[in-house]
Amino acid sequence: MRPRHREGLSDSLEVEQQSLARLVVIRRAQTTKEAIEDLLWVVLAIFIVYLGDCQTNLVSILVWDPRIHRRAVLLGLFGASFNVGSILYSVVSSSSRQKFRDKHELPNIEAPEFMGEKPEIFLKITRSLVLMGISTFCLLLYALWPIWSFLSILLLISLLMSSIAIIPYLLGAVSKAQIIAF
Repeated sequence: MRPRHREGLSDSLEVEQQSLARLVVIRRAQTTKEAIEDLLWVVLAIFIVYLGDCQTNLVSILVWDPRIHRRAVLLGLFGASFNVGSILYSVVSSSSRQKFRDKHELPNIEAPEFMGEKPEIFLKITRSLVLMGISTFCLLLYALWPIWSFLSILLLISLLMSSIAIIPYLLGAVSKAQIIAF
């Protein structure tokens, strides 16, 4: 009885891995309320970047203001760009693999290579990206603290939320451009 139970469990885990690997969801706003919330986050980010400290905009503050810790800003921006690039690369590559399978009608009997062979590697990569995101947030917080003090926490959180709100729309534009190219 135990071997059959173990086989059933492993079969269900394989089916679950296949369904998770097949599921690449780009979440967009479903209702007008969600679309308005996304729009408000984006407007808030534009407001923050445009106004900065009410004298100059955020970009010129990051470039020219002597109160900012330069190394922390550069390391934070490098970490953020690396993190975003890694996430975008993984989403675009996984969706293109699935489109290739659907286009050429390949049987989806087993889990894709990136999930089936060594899932613990991808768990380690995900953990490292999360740690890099937390360290990036802390570095940017340290760099911006002399200008906005406590408000720099709110500033970074609002910029993060606006980027989370706008990325699905950007990925949708990227996938449409890929479809047009092929």
